[in-house]
Parts: sequence; structure tokens; C-alpha cells
Amino acid sequence: MDDRSFTRIYKIVVVGSGAVGKTSLILRFTTGAFRESYIRTLGAGFAFKNLNVDNRLVKLQIWDLAGQPEMKKVRSNFYTGASGVVFIYDVTRRETFDEILGWKKEAKTHVPNCACLLVANKTDLVQDRAVTEAEGKEMAEKLNGTFLETSVKMNENVEDVFKVITREIMKNAN
Repeated sequence: MDDRSFTRIYKIVVVGSGAVGKTSLILRFTTGAFRESYIRTLGAGFAFKNLNVDNRLVKLQIWDLAGQPEMKKVRSNFYTGASGVVFIYDVTRRETFDEILGWKKEAKTHVPNCACLLVANKTDLVQDRAVTEAEGKEMAEKLNGTFLETSVKMNENVEDVFKVITREIMKNAN
């Protein structure tokens, strides 16, 4: 299929602290691969993926923004034109959860009216869990967004992340 068969192209920005699984989520979704080793994102990366959501073919432009604090100035330009933001944290590292409101503040500065999805990642590490599902749902309410738990490693709910955020974007567009 060529690009003319798409109903829309949506830009989605994936943000969160370093090593929470942003790159792994995007890689798993766009290629099916999972990388065990951590490689720090410098600046930003992006990928495209075609997705059928509720019988509408959309093209997603997914941006992976570096999570380190020193990259804040670099990140600001990459929010431009985003329709949705996926906030992701690591359920085994409470500090990554505690930093979500800061990520929301940063995103709201650049894209005030976009769809939001909060993603709790690494749920396969049950014994190391430091943030409960209930806390995640409560945080999603504060963000005025939707909540989803994933295990990128186990490929659980990975595609759902992008279907849910796309549905939220389409709802906001109407």
C-alpha cells in the first residue's frame, strides 16, 4: 500500500526517565525484536509503523526522546507537531514513576492539548515491583490520560500501547 491509502499520519512522542524501556518499546512494536542490553538514546530517534485501528489505516511517526536530564534542551524541539504523548516508567524503579509529573509538565509546555497514555513497563519483574497497578491508575487520572501495563520483554500489550494512544488521538481530533 502507498501512503495515499492512509487516513492519517500521527506523531507520537515517547518520554520517560532513562532506561525505562522507551527504545525497547518502539523497537519491539516496529520490528518485533527485543534487545537485552541497554543503549542510551542520544537526543532522539524515530520510527514509522503502519497500524490498523478500528478499520482505519494510520501511519505512526514515533519519536523516542532521550530521558536524561541533561538532554532537556535538546528534547524540546522534538515535541513539535505531536498528537500524542506516551509517558513510560519502570515498575521496579519508583523514582521513574515519581518523575512522571515532571515529564507531563515538560510535555504540556510544548503540546498542551495532546492525548496522553501512561505506561508501566517491566511488569514481568514481579518480584522487583516497586509501583502498584493502583498507583499507576491514580497517576494516569492526574495526567488526564489512559493507563496500561506492559512487559516489552514478554511482548505483552506492546501493540496495545500504540492502538490505545491512537484511539485517544482520534477521539481528540473529533
